[in-house]
Amino acid sequence: MQIQQVTTEEEYQKIDDFFSKMWKELFEIDCKNQIDKYKLCDIYFFEENSQIISAIIYTNKKTGKNYIWRFWTLAEYRGKWLGTKLIKHILEKYDWEMFLDADEKQVWFYEYIGFEKTWESREVGNWLAFGMIYRK
Repeated sequence: MQIQQVTTEEEYQKIDDFFSKMWKELFEIDCKNQIDKYKLCDIYFFEENSQIISAIIYTNKKTGKNYIWRFWTLAEYRGKWLGTKLIKHILEKYDWEMFLDADEKQVWFYEYIGFEKTWESREVGNWLAFGMIYRK
């Protein structure tokens, strides 16, 4: 399985569907039709049988900082190192400090990769988020 970068309209639509499903499942929020925003970002993914199974969105447009904006792996593919491979790909490709917001349940995962907590937690919807940074 190879890491792919989104380049086609069909792939942007698949990413929109993928992350829309995430928002609905995790937060009960309808977050569809984000393609215009996604086109301002670099997006990498894994696909199996024409279905996206793990994806990551990198941007520096949202905050002016290098930021992992969205990241998710389907539940049945977790534990297979796909997410770790995507994050490491971003960290190697963009040789800068990298920021993200982490769900309190996932802080351990990002710390394992080398991120550190940088700011206090805050509530985002019904979950607690921690700001994290990866320093080169």
